[in-house]
Amino acid sequence: MSTNAFAKTVYEYKLIAVILTAIVLATVSYVWKFENVRVDISAQSLRCIGDDGYITSLEGRYRYKRYLFLNTDKEENKLRDAAPCVKEVNIDKEFPSTLHIAVETYTPVLVVTTPRKTVLLSKEGILLRVIGVNENKDENSENKNGNSKSKDGNYENKDGNYENKDGNYENKDGNYENKDGNYENKDGNYENKDENSKNKDENLTNKDETPENNGGSSGKNITRLVEAFAVPVLFTKKDIGDYRIGQTVDSVPIETVVKSINVVNFLEPGHRVVTIDEIGPVLKLRTDNSHVYIISTDADIDLQLKRMILVIGEAKREGLGYKEADFRYERPILR
Repeated sequence: MSTNAFAKTVYEYKLIAVILTAIVLATVSYVWKFENVRVDISAQSLRCIGDDGYITSLEGRYRYKRYLFLNTDKEENKLRDAAPCVKEVNIDKEFPSTLHIAVETYTPVLVVTTPRKTVLLSKEGILLRVIGVNENKDENSENKNGNSKSKDGNYENKDGNYENKDGNYENKDGNYENKDGNYENKDGNYENKDENSKNKDENLTNKDETPENNGGSSGKNITRLVEAFAVPVLFTKKDIGDYRIGQTVDSVPIETVVKSINVVNFLEPGHRVVTIDEIGPVLKLRTDNSHVYIISTDADIDLQLKRMILVIGEAKREGLGYKEADFRYERPILR
């Protein structure tokens, strides 16, 4: 056999081998799919996403996808942008036919209710959910179409603020009724007849979802979030502004609030901060055992929190009782 004939034969065999390899690879890539999809996500993260079918939807979306053709980076970006609560997504292919999806979400730490709207925020200040928006008329809250004036246990507001006396919240039908900025707890609700807030129906702000407040922030919705995430409610007269879900809210002193909550919860084992009133530069943190802690956002927060740890620790060692502790001054005041 001549050299040319031999080279031609080798070439033909190579060509046949390449064609057969291509056919095998095409067949394998078409047949080789993900048979199993494993999703790692916590129960609290699912509550944050607010979709009970989230895992099922991921399993259905990726099961039987072709193993070789799935671009994990592209899919991670898609899932990261799919819900405002989602912080990070990692997708790994596990040989031979398993796809592992790990989802990390932002941690909700605070419900913030203002005269215009109520929102859920993460510790980074990211707006995770809007519970309700109160459309005010002439910058006041007297409003008949789902807004913040209601005669049946919802917010009643004059001159752009919650109807209040002496800088506190007042509601006439079983909701917050507070003349001195404090709380008392009865049957698991916040009720105080002398100084404090009043709530008879296990809602934080609303007795009934009445027709007058269809578009506002119902107490039932707020209560659901508080119970789901064990987060406190910050009441403020400040306007959060027109932030969209997923954006970072910078009009709330979130870092200061979170630091303060953590210190109070540390000092109150078995209890937690449930409500916070922001009255000007003053924060009043109330626990579920009716203790009130007062700090100022105009002063050094870290210094005030150090005072809190020292003074409350000493008070507990000496068995001193107190209802209210004020740390705005160099010499803290216990009442």
